[in-house]
Amino acid sequence: MIRTDHNIDNYERFAADIAVVEQQCFHDPWSVQSVLSLYENPDAIVAAEYDDGEICGELMARCAADECELYRIAVLPQHRGKGCAKRLISHLIATCKERGISSIFLEVRQSNAPATALYERSGFEPVSVRKNYYKEPVEDAVIYVLKL
Repeated sequence: MIRTDHNIDNYERFAADIAVVEQQCFHDPWSVQSVLSLYENPDAIVAAEYDDGEICGELMARCAADECELYRIAVLPQHRGKGCAKRLISHLIATCKERGISSIFLEVRQSNAPATALYERSGFEPVSVRKNYYKEPVEDAVIYVLKL
């Protein structure tokens, strides 16, 4: 089940759950406070998928004018390959369409084949490269866009 601001009753717990995913999936994880700060922004899209009360994955994005930028999407290792990321991306796309967003942008490590495959299956197209964008290790970022 995907939870968002429409169907959660404890924002602090929600942010803590997302921070757990951040800790396990990223070299530069967002803190609980950073998640809460984004969540409090009315232009943000913050969602998480749960299975039997346990978080499986998370998504964080922010919209401005008619564009949206996907900041983070991650699925815990034990939940990968079960469609969680696809459901989160579908939720993002549907929410953006409801808000009248015309484009969704994201960046991904050039070597992240599972993520690029997900994005391309979801209709995103590569549009540019940011050289040496990522650290630990240094790597290029590929910029993707989905026109809605």
